[in-house]
Amino acid sequence: MDLYPLPQMTLSNGNVLVWGFQPHNAQVQSLAVVHRQGAVQLLGIVDGLYLALPSGKTRWEPGKDARIALFVRDPAALSQNLSAIHAWAAADVLGFNQGCPGKDQARCQAAAQTPLPILAYNLNCKAANGKIIHQHCTIPLPQVPNNVSPGLFGQ
Repeated sequence: MDLYPLPQMTLSNGNVLVWGFQPHNAQVQSLAVVHRQGAVQLLGIVDGLYLALPSGKTRWEPGKDARIALFVRDPAALSQNLSAIHAWAAADVLGFNQGCPGKDQARCQAAAQTPLPILAYNLNCKAANGKIIHQHCTIPLPQVPNNVSPGLFGQ
């Protein structure tokens, strides 16, 4: 997160989603969801999404290297924030600053409906080898409504 000021959006649940990217390489991104009382609820690393959908196109498929890895201590944080992360990722795929609703609505809807390469990990889990990023430590993604617009996120 090497931008100043960091792009951020207050979510309807009062949490704040903050994101940034590696200088001179917008493909390597990070995000955090901070509870309205200041506690970090979720951290994420994102690779291979930014501007993945060329202008004029409405269908996107993740590349083989595209990924979103989310790290949580409390799996309930996924249920509370996953809709917003989906919308943020759709905005990311579109290059942010989209008019949804508005002139970019068709692209926004298509990006929001696209399955994303998301894996979530429980930070309280330790695999036998001591590593956190391990199949044993993944947690299932909850089913959440698609009720957050990618148009909320701009930079």
